[in-house]
Amino acid sequence: MESNNAAQVLEAKIVKHCAPVLTGIKPASMFSCPLKSAQCCGNPACTSLKLVDFFLAYDDCKNRLSRLGVEMTILNQRERSALVFVYRPSHLLRTISSKESAEFLKTLGYDASDVNKSLNILAQRIDVANPSSGRRRTCSFPHEIGVFLGYPVEDVIGFMENQGDNYLVCGCWKAYSNASDAITCFCRFEECTQDLVCRHEAGTRIDELVVPERFEAA
Repeated sequence: MESNNAAQVLEAKIVKHCAPVLTGIKPASMFSCPLKSAQCCGNPACTSLKLVDFFLAYDDCKNRLSRLGVEMTILNQRERSALVFVYRPSHLLRTISSKESAEFLKTLGYDASDVNKSLNILAQRIDVANPSSGRRRTCSFPHEIGVFLGYPVEDVIGFMENQGDNYLVCGCWKAYSNASDAITCFCRFEECTQDLVCRHEAGTRIDELVVPERFEAA
């Protein structure tokens, strides 16, 4: 796949999976970007990216979004996928350093006052949860990643205590504490995503979809 097509594919994935981050209503989102193996069959319908094309597209998107207050980092890379984390540093810091979140994350070895250090620890914990074999296609996540994605800490703890069962409602996450607030949030995220995806498919550049940092919603 040529690099310009790769950029279009990566942009579309960012918009589809991270629209609420682009508009400032969510601190972070993530998605797995499939990568082509050396033995890829060459199916034209395949949306996997060659490694070199992926990194060219990634660097381009990262530079353009960073100027608008949105950052990107790769939390985990395997032979056939890269886990891309898209976030607003100031919004993410407010989220993880809130009293309840910071106390919870501290029990797991995080310093919630430092976003970069916390993301480095998260990346290490993802790597430990996914021993490098070069063959594994999927990625397991430490449960606290929900806090980084803006999910209520009580729901993250509820998920851990109930092993994913007994939830009140399920959408972007499994809610255990306040079903009505969760449903409202699910709908808000979905409406945001549908709007940005439609605008992007109509030709609006990803740069033009971002609400700049200075106007970021609280």
